[in-house]
Amino acid sequence: MPVDPVTAVGLLGTVTQLADLALKLLLNLRTYYRNVHDGPTQSAQLHVEMDSLVDVLYRLQETFERNPTKNEFQPILTDELNSLRELVNDLYTRTKPQETSGMRRLSWPFHKTENAEIISKIERFKGNLTLTLNIDQTYAAQI
Repeated sequence: MPVDPVTAVGLLGTVTQLADLALKLLLNLRTYYRNVHDGPTQSAQLHVEMDSLVDVLYRLQETFERNPTKNEFQPILTDELNSLRELVNDLYTRTKPQETSGMRRLSWPFHKTENAEIISKIERFKGNLTLTLNIDQTYAAQI
């Protein structure tokens, strides 16, 4: 069942904005990596996961640009992208450049267990989005 064009454009806009925000977060993590005491130790895996997430989001964006009205998974994707946006917004806020100044330079903004939880969430989002992409491509190949 095709998605109406307005919904498809809205979903594409959501993916595009989320990819841009995730890329900004990745740049903030790189700043932390360079400027914060113990940042390199705790941020390396988070940085790798965010980099991989940005790649998945750009693949998703390309898929919607090719076939904006043919996605069967729009309701699921909308919920998933909204949850992911909340996480990325929170991480972005906590890693803004002003957060690496003064005494804040001495600590990573996430506790060790929180860092692991964030990585786990990002991995889950990547898995769900990748699965949706794979299923969508399988259906497209059958048509």
